[in-house]
Amino acid sequence: MNWHRSTPAMALLGGLTWAVWLSAPAAVSAQDSRGEAVPVLSDAAVVSVITVLPGDRLYSLFGHTIIRVHDPDIGLDVGFNFGTFDFPQTLLGGAGFVARFAYGKLDYMLGTSRAPLDASAWYWNQERRASIEQTLDLTPDQARSLFALLVENARPENRIYRYDFFFDNCSTRPRDVFETILGPELKASLEDPGRSFRQLLDPNLVGNPGVDLSMDIGDLFQLDAVTLKLNGREVAHHLYTDKQVDALYRGGIQKLFVGNVKQGSNRLTAFFTGRGPSGDGHHPPRRSGALRKRRR
Repeated sequence: MNWHRSTPAMALLGGLTWAVWLSAPAAVSAQDSRGEAVPVLSDAAVVSVITVLPGDRLYSLFGHTIIRVHDPDIGLDVGFNFGTFDFPQTLLGGAGFVARFAYGKLDYMLGTSRAPLDASAWYWNQERRASIEQTLDLTPDQARSLFALLVENARPENRIYRYDFFFDNCSTRPRDVFETILGPELKASLEDPGRSFRQLLDPNLVGNPGVDLSMDIGDLFQLDAVTLKLNGREVAHHLYTDKQVDALYRGGIQKLFVGNVKQGSNRLTAFFTGRGPSGDGHHPPRRSGALRKRRR
């Protein structure tokens, strides 16, 4: 996602993902650590968090977070989005994205956008996903420090990170930014839900059994073998080498079975054998998933 022009505070530079900040009569510019000009926010600047509710597509199942910085005095309105990804980095397009996402092998980046409220409108118009904007009670100095930190993180050499859907993602990164700026002033009122991370994910995965299973056997499960059963009868079994597992992590697709199925309802079950975080190799855990299809 590119920087876009927001007169008079910033301008797009030749399709790059970084901007040359322009000073204006109403804006005071400062130099960052690289000697580049960055606008200094006025005391009128407002920082808010835009939460986009979950959607139906894989990348939207758990919602989304955007940090908005709006300064009417210098004509700046920009959204910082830690949820940007690049499809070409994956093999086989969407299939590669699913595999790398589920196995924790996908790179995300901090993108920026002009007029983030327009993005919220797009989510509603295109995907019927509502957005909630919450204005943060920051002092002018805190807003300026947060903006400077976000700008630094959006640099090409800093913006890419390895996505983890538990510990490092487009929701945890904004939290980390606020913790850096606010320190002990930021306090969380959270109660122990009494459930595991994966149990907390389950309500968002209803209707997506394949994704649910993929996440269950992702980075916490080292695949060794798979057995495929059709209507209770074993039709395929494969024992994987390390190179084959790596190919699957990178989005490879394996043809396990080709055959005819009877008319009516058919049940296809896959059993995955491998090692979990505490697997000793002698009694490996198993995961299974079933898919029922009807042939007319």
